[in-house]
Amino acid sequence: MKKLLIAIATLVIMPLITYIVGNVLNINFIDYAFLIALIITTIIWFSASKGGFTSNYTNVMAQSQTTNFKMEKETFKFTPSIIFFTAVGYTIFILIMTIYYYKDYFFS
Repeated sequence: MKKLLIAIATLVIMPLITYIVGNVLNINFIDYAFLIALIITTIIWFSASKGGFTSNYTNVMAQSQTTNFKMEKETFKFTPSIIFFTAVGYTIFILIMTIYYYKDYFFS
């Protein structure tokens, strides 16, 4: 039940963010919905992963400021959650809807 509520909250928040950005920029929802969904999904992916380039860069910067402190290299590890899977599903759905909406433009 908790996972279902989290998935529903994700499905409410992502379009809400898109709607708010659309009102601020005065642009149609479908015109930028895929881009915003992709950005949100990428942010969720970065926040759910450990290791990788960003962590290694931070470790090198910390290590360069202290000469006696050696940091171990972290291996990249990604642990997807229900939020990530819901965001990916929403992004794919929005991509399909965008292609359908602009089918005359894409397939003319």
